[in-house]
Amino acid sequence: MDELKEIKSEPQDRAAEKSISIWKFFLVIIRLPEDEPDEDPNAMHRTQKDHWIGWLLNYFGPGFYGRQNWKRDARFVYNHVVNPKLLIYLIRAIPLRPELVEAAENAYTQSGNTMMAQSGAIRKVVPWSEIYQAIWGKEEPKPSLFDRIRSFFGDRRKKLPQATEE
Repeated sequence: MDELKEIKSEPQDRAAEKSISIWKFFLVIIRLPEDEPDEDPNAMHRTQKDHWIGWLLNYFGPGFYGRQNWKRDARFVYNHVVNPKLLIYLIRAIPLRPELVEAAENAYTQSGNTMMAQSGAIRKVVPWSEIYQAIWGKEEPKPSLFDRIRSFFGDRRKKLPQATEE
């Protein structure tokens, strides 16, 4: 367990994080690569990707657990996943630093016998801020409507033929 303490996630500015809707998180998950099918014949999902998709879709209503509050965001979902295999799949599938992926895998295998303990240990190494940065932190800010209009007309103005005096 001592080696888990050595790898620390970089502190992130939470103010820079935007709340990410579950729908937007879902759209990221469905674009991730497939993982290996689960060998367990009692598994409810073929893969962890399928498991994520089903888990997220259940947040658009009461779901399996009869949720009363459906107005949650992706951070809430990530922080409430109890199945460590879901977290490990996500961490492996997104562009995280290799040392964080390895630390998460070590946390999973060295953190106890319950899924809750394993998931908690994984999230200590890879908190939501790391997931957010890996997925959305590199997004370029979108230009404002004004900037797009100015750019459009600015480009057009340059292409107009110059009037000549006769």
